[in-house]
Amino acid sequence: SPWRAQFQRALDHVRNELVIATPFIKKSEAEYVCNQLLSVESGRKPHVRVITDLRAESVLAGSLDMDALKAFQKLVRDSEVITLLYLDSQVYVFDTSLAVVGSANLTSAGFDSNYEYGVGIRDPMLVKQIKADMDAYARVGNVLLQEQVDELSQVAEEISAEYRNVQRSA
Repeated sequence: SPWRAQFQRALDHVRNELVIATPFIKKSEAEYVCNQLLSVESGRKPHVRVITDLRAESVLAGSLDMDALKAFQKLVRDSEVITLLYLDSQVYVFDTSLAVVGSANLTSAGFDSNYEYGVGIRDPMLVKQIKADMDAYARVGNVLLQEQVDELSQVAEEISAEYRNVQRSA
């Protein structure tokens, strides 16, 4: 910790696919990932798969930004967002060359200030197995279409506003 610099180096080498499996994602970090992947000079157009746990309490607590999921869908042409109940993995797979299994969520605190720990794995067979495991997670989850994320985002905003009102009155 912090591990943003290592993440950046790994992100710079992604050509085909990035898999992100983590329950907590913030908009600023989602946009950071998308902008790095799609920078003009790189000419890359990788597939991005985001697996997360879309729970009301995570959204209400501010741990998961609906705008983060919208950013992946709108900024990365070839992306998919999958919700998987009870996901508590923090796994990042960069093509078939590197997998990072650790404790950091896709948040600025996870990248910059929390005491996090992760293991980078470069063994091709292990990376392939981790990728296969994340593919299996994705298959049992639910793919969220852009329209669904937009609708859920609107509902979450309304509920969050009401939740804040209740907190203030309490």
